Amino acid sequence: MGSVQAVTNYQGQVISYYDFMPLGEEVARTPPLITRDKLLEIRQPCWVVSADRAKRLTGFEPLMPAETALAETAAWYKSAGWL
Repeated sequence: MGSVQAVTNYQGQVISYYDFMPLGEEVARTPPLITRDKLLEIRQPCWVVSADRAKRLTGFEPLMPAETALAETAAWYKSAGWL
């Protein structure tokens, strides 16, 4: 994601797209697919996915590589109309 630009309201107060999320929920009358907390979580720059520790401690073996699992998940979300 790119940098977040500051937007001000008519009183000069800084607002962000986070401020509009509750409005979207009220208009759609359904729970949001993404929340403020999830937006903050996915914007973190240092995401790392590895099963190495689980393998070392428990002998866990994933059924497929993380890249494959994520690609399959994204494809399912698209086919279900979630993306």
